[in-house]
Amino acid sequence: MKQDYLTYTPEDLAQEDAFLQWVRGAASANAPAWKAWLAAHPDQLEKVETARALVASVQWEVPSLGEERKKNLWNAIDAATTEAQIEQLPQRRRTMWILAAAASIALLIAAGWWWTNATVATPVIASTARKEISKKILPDGSVISMNAVSNMTYTPANWKKERTILLEGEAFFEVKKGSPFIVKTSLGQVEVLGTSFNVEAREGIFRVNCYTGKVKVTTSTGETTILTPQEGVFLQDGKLQARPISNRNDIAWQDQIHYFDNVPLAEVFAALERQYAIDVQYPAEIAKRQYAGFFKSNDLEQALQTVCWPLNLQFSVTGQQVTISANGQ
Repeated sequence: MKQDYLTYTPEDLAQEDAFLQWVRGAASANAPAWKAWLAAHPDQLEKVETARALVASVQWEVPSLGEERKKNLWNAIDAATTEAQIEQLPQRRRTMWILAAAASIALLIAAGWWWTNATVATPVIASTARKEISKKILPDGSVISMNAVSNMTYTPANWKKERTILLEGEAFFEVKKGSPFIVKTSLGQVEVLGTSFNVEAREGIFRVNCYTGKVKVTTSTGETTILTPQEGVFLQDGKLQARPISNRNDIAWQDQIHYFDNVPLAEVFAALERQYAIDVQYPAEIAKRQYAGFFKSNDLEQALQTVCWPLNLQFSVTGQQVTISANGQ
């Protein structure tokens, strides 16, 4: 790892190739190195999370703009980040909020969300911190439940004609009937008319489950499939893989219960970090071990015991730092 990462700003990190590959899941082999670096420099966690949020918000190519549209863009950013709107946020979330606002407006340009007179409609931006779950009601009465560490952006001005959401993270949607409802992520998009479904899109993970109605899923490479109730898909090696949905375990996070069906331990530890605002250190050799089970997000010690005991792992907790080790080590 570069020592001068300590002097980087969030914007510098967000342009670093090694950091981009880690955040986008393109170089999973680098994940232990970044984990170790964060463990050695816990004071850098806020900066890394800010850079991660910025990267997640700008994964679409933005076309070049004329001077008038550039002026309108910055006016929109100013409007979206006024002191009156963010003065109630903690300092850490203010920084992330402002960066997300600027990045999200850039996304709106890329998606063609411009008025014909070249002025931009101010987007609504919502985000959740670690340990936070939030419910949002959209202009048509549709409801979004956002899991921890998620970002969502939409433009209310055109909502009746174009119901489009930009998502990074995980959310459950209950959509009212009407015009097409589209959820765009960096790994693919989901389109419905009126239904309920769950989307998770973060760190190279892309999963979609349909609970009512029909859902059209399209990956960033153009692969498309239609889901009906109790059907789901996930992205593996760049291809969509089908999976049946026999229960509602995948959306039990709304009730603070988090289920896992034979996933790598690294994914479980990442979920623990989001739900408890902790940093988990663990040996690289256990990262790919499979876990099937659950944990609840209302008691950290109990959650760690639930995950570690079946796999013969030990844990220790010091403040916000959790260390996992195999028994006997």
